[in-house]
Amino acid sequence: MKHIYIFIVLMADTLFCFGQIRGTIENIDGEVVSSANVLLLTTDSTFVQGTVSAADGAFCLASQKMGKYLLKITYMGYEDLYINHYFTPETENLGVLVLKQKENLLDQVTVKGNSFHLTGNGIKVLMKNSLLREELSITDVLRKIPGMSVEKGKLIAFASGTPVIYLNNKRISDFNELLGVPVENIAYVELIRNPGPEYKSSHNPVLKIKTQNPDEGFAAFVRLGGEAGHKGSSTDFINLSYQHKSLNLFGSYSFMLNNQKYTDDVYVNLYNKEIMSHQVYYSKYKGFNLDFGKNNTLGMEYTFICVPRLELPLNETVDGIHYRMNSVQQNTSNHINLSYNRKINDKLIFSVLADYLNSPFRNDIENSEGKNENTYIRSSDFSYKAFASYTPTERLLFTLGINGHAIHTKNEQEIQEEAPRRISINESMNASFLSMETKGTALSLKTGLRYEHTRIGMEKRDVFLPSITFAYSSGNSSHSLSYSNSIERPSFDNLAGNIYADSRYAFTVGNISLKPSDKHSLMYSFLNGDFYFTLGYNFYKDFQTQVYLDKGDSYTYTYANHNRRQWLFNGAYEYSKGIWKGMFNLDAAYERFHFYYGNKLYKTKAPEVMLNVTNRFRLLKKYSFSIEYQLTTCHDRLITRTYFSNGFNLRLQRTWLLPNILQVSIFGNDIFNQNRSTAIARYQTVYKKTTSWSDMCRAGFSLSFYFRNYNKKYQGVET
Repeated sequence: MKHIYIFIVLMADTLFCFGQIRGTIENIDGEVVSSANVLLLTTDSTFVQGTVSAADGAFCLASQKMGKYLLKITYMGYEDLYINHYFTPETENLGVLVLKQKENLLDQVTVKGNSFHLTGNGIKVLMKNSLLREELSITDVLRKIPGMSVEKGKLIAFASGTPVIYLNNKRISDFNELLGVPVENIAYVELIRNPGPEYKSSHNPVLKIKTQNPDEGFAAFVRLGGEAGHKGSSTDFINLSYQHKSLNLFGSYSFMLNNQKYTDDVYVNLYNKEIMSHQVYYSKYKGFNLDFGKNNTLGMEYTFICVPRLELPLNETVDGIHYRMNSVQQNTSNHINLSYNRKINDKLIFSVLADYLNSPFRNDIENSEGKNENTYIRSSDFSYKAFASYTPTERLLFTLGINGHAIHTKNEQEIQEEAPRRISINESMNASFLSMETKGTALSLKTGLRYEHTRIGMEKRDVFLPSITFAYSSGNSSHSLSYSNSIERPSFDNLAGNIYADSRYAFTVGNISLKPSDKHSLMYSFLNGDFYFTLGYNFYKDFQTQVYLDKGDSYTYTYANHNRRQWLFNGAYEYSKGIWKGMFNLDAAYERFHFYYGNKLYKTKAPEVMLNVTNRFRLLKKYSFSIEYQLTTCHDRLITRTYFSNGFNLRLQRTWLLPNILQVSIFGNDIFNQNRSTAIARYQTVYKKTTSWSDMCRAGFSLSFYFRNYNKKYQGVET
């Protein structure tokens, strides 16, 4: 490993620009400015040399003779920047150079920068430049990020599972924690498909959400919304913040009432079932951030989430016999985040993050046959991360850190007329990681290595996980190539021996012999302006998936390991012409996998496609009209599952009173909707065919009120 790092550093000396004049170009909002013209002139304005800034805003000019020079930076829609400087033979780093928008253009035209930016191992969407800034909720924003979708209230990364979410570098335990975040406060959203060594090993991608620095003074945001579908639903929240110099206080309260209806026709024993869900949810979120001294930042956040009642009544008819089952779930969670950042000097930064989550869960099931089932799960989760970032030179960055995670879960299950089952399990993970990043004008390189020691019950495991990323920028185009290795360990539910009744004829049971899954991922990304696409290849050894076992008069879901190969494509394009703005997203995946059950080899293929097109029109000065079409179709995993869904959304939005004070929107979701799912399962002697419909067709309104009392922007200390 030592020789590898020496080789990388020597290669960096050959490939990366060592020009004597370098810097980074940003606008007043801290966003990088790519493709800006950088000209080096003599004092009498004679041209010497020139270049353009890269995708990360950096530029580099070759060394010149000692003397006075004039540096001129130009970019459309911004004022020209002139710098008089006396250059010496030593390297000259001008740091961050800030461009200002032209005042006389602000009221005439909209100066639009690029929405997408490559981050080496992912994609970043800048909300200020994107069509997504006009969405009504953060859910609508996240499901339209290239490669993301929301299915039945859950955020899903296409063909990659549920992402690990970070809000301002703090881990989010529940997607519903984000409901109180106003779209107007989001600075950017970044999807990392190949997470680096600083993140806990997992097959899931990472989704980072960064909000803007708060305004000085008091600000309030209130949103009320209602929908009519199967039954009435509503989502309401209030968000408050107060900024005074280096102190920021914030809080929010969210309330959600959600009613859904699903109908399934299942052909195992020729029965149909109907599920109607009723969910009441509320959360409280509060905290503070404090910058004390010039180089210290302390933060704390507390989130309380309560689902007092999630009711899932099931009605099904089998061979003329009616069967009823009612599941009532209760869930609460307490989540605390602590953070501390210390800037020791211009080259060394130290950070500590701590996270604690306590979440008891209860599920009571009653059925018409009088056999009741009660499940209690108590889980406590603690994690920490401490790391130091060292920048010996402007082009080199080292990060060294440690990471730990401990989970204790206690599961109790009581089934009428049966002996109670009690399971308790402890999981722990301790890790250390090292990464090196070197950056030039056009080419950058990041390598990393993570060591993890894990223990689940009595089982121990030690792994080394490498990763590497190359990125290249030229003009308005950017390329990146990344590789990573990760381990996915079986979850508690997949391992536990509890039996859960899904219906009268279907049960779910864990598999204590499941093995961890090993994933190797290779990804190439390309960006040119607002056009972006990604090609990826993943190989999974011992991938964990759900399978079916025949039990005669019933069937059981369980879990098994198999090898899996996956090819991915993701493309996105955002366009704007006059009153017409739009975004086009296309995701496609193709999988091949095989596994042995007993002495028999099973092979299957699984293509999957998701398409989302959004168009928005500005009709009059205060009116906007949007149309969205979404299509999803796939064959999934071992069950040869065919899923087809297409939705058509309409929204009319009008601004009353003053812009950014009061907005009223009327919308329709999935108005001409065919949300239909057909699943065909063949495994051993089991044959199952399911056709599902849901009442996603909804119409409603949203009212938003903004209040701001401020006179300047607080920049804060960014570490």
